[in-house]
Amino acid sequence: MEVRRALYCPLCGRAYEDTGKPTRCERCGSPLVVGYDAPTSTIRRLLWESRLRFERGVWSFFPLLPTRQPGLSLGEAWTPILRADRLGERLGVRRFFLKNEACNPTGCFIDRGSAVELERAVEAGARSVVAAGLGDLVSSVAAYSAAYGVQASVYTKRGVEASKLYSIVLRGASPTLSQSVEKAVERASRVADAKAVHLILPYSPGLLEGYRTLVYEIVSYGLTPDALLVPVGDGLLALSICKALSELEDVVKDLPRVIGVRVEGGGSEVGLSELVVERPLALDVVRRLVAKRGGAIIEVKPSRVYRALGVLASTTGIVADPAGAASVAAAWQLAEEGSIDRGESVIALVTGGGSRDPLLLLEAVRAWPEASKALMSLDESVPVLSKAKRRILEILAEKGTMHTYAIWKQLLSEGIKLSLATVHQHVKSLEAEGLITQVGREGKRILYALTTRGYEVLRQSQ
Repeated sequence: MEVRRALYCPLCGRAYEDTGKPTRCERCGSPLVVGYDAPTSTIRRLLWESRLRFERGVWSFFPLLPTRQPGLSLGEAWTPILRADRLGERLGVRRFFLKNEACNPTGCFIDRGSAVELERAVEAGARSVVAAGLGDLVSSVAAYSAAYGVQASVYTKRGVEASKLYSIVLRGASPTLSQSVEKAVERASRVADAKAVHLILPYSPGLLEGYRTLVYEIVSYGLTPDALLVPVGDGLLALSICKALSELEDVVKDLPRVIGVRVEGGGSEVGLSELVVERPLALDVVRRLVAKRGGAIIEVKPSRVYRALGVLASTTGIVADPAGAASVAAAWQLAEEGSIDRGESVIALVTGGGSRDPLLLLEAVRAWPEASKALMSLDESVPVLSKAKRRILEILAEKGTMHTYAIWKQLLSEGIKLSLATVHQHVKSLEAEGLITQVGREGKRILYALTTRGYEVLRQSQ
């Protein structure tokens, strides 16, 4: 089945040539999306037939994807939609559902987009790719690059969760750490231009088009909720969801309003970095798009997000990433305010799986009284750490990965005056005790990160 496609701006409608590179509208600044010249009857039939070929993953919805042919699937898409009655009762919403995107191969919705963007790269003749973004994005790109046999060089910000960094290198990708996502994007773009390599950025068309398939799945199941709650960091997932809903306006009646969820204070607290982007790429665009659908972007407090994690886990068994549970926190808040009626049908997107970061999980435990009491009841001895060693562990917990020289500079900036040689001895001692481990290099300098035991010792010493 032949479906014509074209890039365009979702705000002003201006058309663009698809060069294969991530592009934004020259007039509006919006990321570009792909339009499909398919009649309503064709879309309706494809949605129905997609359920019969769910084993193809995101490619169930081909040709409503921007590739010449279906690509590889690692089992992404068709994530469960769970009716969460106990959770809904706690939140004050009688018909409450979870779309659990943690069931994707790398535990994140981004896998939908990575599958599509890697196929685009391979169709363009790419043997290697350069990608930049937050940890979830580059980890997902590394996974699909490995499946395609494509070499990936990924750029992300310093402080990425150690488990994601480990998974990236295990998949054969080469990571480079920068001070911010913006710096990572700049470096990746320069490298891709210099080497004429396929570039993948957060607003690459294949990523955005893949994300929107989660809406297609909801509709394919015959569900038409009153509200769809979506965590918002850079706004690109919400942009894709709004785009998908606009494509279905002539196919499905009574489409939901979209409510985007951000975290108050920028989300700088532990575990909420995926919801804070220094310069959100599509936030202004999304504000306008969700308003057209009768929705809005709201903010929730970090403390509510962590409490929502406890409610979610204790009523459904799902331990989510804090950023992924922001939609649950929003439902709780909106129900209290009366902005969501108790009788309405609501689907909340859980966009990521439970973290493997012990300090992050500890934050969630502390915010949930029942779990905190259970943990405090354990009788465990607390290892003794010197002030300097404990601070080194804390710095690594905060920053994610650092080399000895950077740790020394950080200590000096805090007024802890130690020689570089002394800090080096402390680092080697902590490594020997199994509290920190080598995770890579920055030039000739060895990068260190906390081990699980290191997190536990740090927690016990607090």
